[in-house]
Amino acid sequence: MEYKVIRIYQVETHNINKEKYYTSEVQVYTLGTRFWRSVGYIKLRFERRYSGVYFNGKLHWLVKDVEGNESICFIDMRDELDEWTLDTDEELNREKDMTFSTAPEFNKRKRKNLPAPRVHTNRDYQDYRSLGVLGNYLCLCDNNTKSHLDIWVMKEYGVQSSWTKEIVINIIPECNWFCYTMVHVLKVFQDGEIMFQLGEDVLFTYHPEKKTLTKIEYFSGRFWASTHVSSLLSLKNFGTGVVNTF
Repeated sequence: MEYKVIRIYQVETHNINKEKYYTSEVQVYTLGTRFWRSVGYIKLRFERRYSGVYFNGKLHWLVKDVEGNESICFIDMRDELDEWTLDTDEELNREKDMTFSTAPEFNKRKRKNLPAPRVHTNRDYQDYRSLGVLGNYLCLCDNNTKSHLDIWVMKEYGVQSSWTKEIVINIIPECNWFCYTMVHVLKVFQDGEIMFQLGEDVLFTYHPEKKTLTKIEYFSGRFWASTHVSSLLSLKNFGTGVVNTF
């Protein structure tokens, strides 16, 4: 079994028309090797505040291309070097090989008029869409309206036409704390109830059959919740050492 760490460097670049875009370098560190490996450059902008979503043996991110269009970028954790190591002449087309289409209803022009987020961001326009895993499917939460939250699932992995609007959570007036904020799926319980994180300071649950939404009054201040899988293997077994990059 291997343990890997992914890190992404992003550089803001301007073309001859002074239009801004991003070039990102992805590096992989396999614990115990003491080396970071650069696995390629792509002209995609990654969301800086959130980690990748692990599903189907791959890490996934919502990204924007040079024109601001949204897609899903992925890295296969088993053979990331084979997928990303291309000839120089092929590098301009790398984005097509490492992405697939996101859920419908993304409109970059409408996003420019959305309210500012509750947490400061440096993005040019706001976009309250996030990736997650809902049961056995890759999913996307879209919280870009004041009336409801849409949850899309990809019924067939990598197939654009398989995106299905699975859940719509209607936002009643007394839940105005819910609007225009990033929402992340955390866990699906056995009875079907789903736990979410809203922004950086709220947990809530929603039951699709009962249509009940419950705010969890437990934490105070900002926090970030995530799920994990327990292991008897300690990272201490890998030891410590100087880590180099090539």
